Amino acid sequence: MWDECYPRPLVQYLNALLTCREFYDAITKDIKLFDGQLTALTLQTIQYKRLIRYSNRLFMCGPDDYREITLAQAMFGCFWKNPFICEVYPIFDDMLYGLEKTGRLVLVGLLGGVLEKCKMDCNYRRGEYIKAQKARGDGSFCGLVFSTGSYYVDGDVMSFQTVLNYEFATFKNDDVKEAHGFSDSSDDNEFELLPNVDDSWGRLPHISASEPDTWWLGRSVDKGNGRKEWYLVNYKEKKIVVGPRGYPAEWPDDFDLESLHLWQPEFLESWSDDDEFS
Repeated sequence: MWDECYPRPLVQYLNALLTCREFYDAITKDIKLFDGQLTALTLQTIQYKRLIRYSNRLFMCGPDDYREITLAQAMFGCFWKNPFICEVYPIFDDMLYGLEKTGRLVLVGLLGGVLEKCKMDCNYRRGEYIKAQKARGDGSFCGLVFSTGSYYVDGDVMSFQTVLNYEFATFKNDDVKEAHGFSDSSDDNEFELLPNVDDSWGRLPHISASEPDTWWLGRSVDKGNGRKEWYLVNYKEKKIVVGPRGYPAEWPDDFDLESLHLWQPEFLESWSDDDEFS
């Protein structure tokens, strides 16, 4: 199954489309398959139905190993570009639950079209704060607060929100740990900003200098690890930063078994370029 990056029938179909204008017009407009459907619509429908079954299995059983994301691509092709699939974020939410860290990172980098299709307006929340944690070089953690932008996508596993800026902070009462493992503060916005924080260990991008609402913050909904598992992504600029370390990762324009190590946590831990976002 991993011998090729994409399903052979889809590769042959694409090659036929690219042969010439006459072939393209005949395949997309004239040739019809089941129930009179055009070829492209039939293939997209099959891809949608099969991915639903796959995402359900992944949610229930989890991945076999870190290569699961390449297996999904080999079985279904570029499923994240299917217009039917892009409109259903829960499919990807289930996959994010089942994939391990390498697969989650790659999938987050592929979700630009999905988030654009599924985003909801939240201007009424604009300027509110989202808490996260940033790891320091000595292994300790510093608080981060992101200022919210205009759009969000809610999920049961991972939620996304556009963000406009960030500041370092210390969170009040976070040293009070209850049995459930997270802060019992009644006010989630209680924090104190910290000036002049040294962020040279995994420097974060200057997101306020980018076009508004182009940076997305994806974070785990899990209360225990949600502040430490986060992804800061700009799909227009093709930049992705992985929390809590704040390391930049390769953009997954193309990935296969040979290149998958670029998104493994061990690789990100051993390599960082502090000047990437300076």
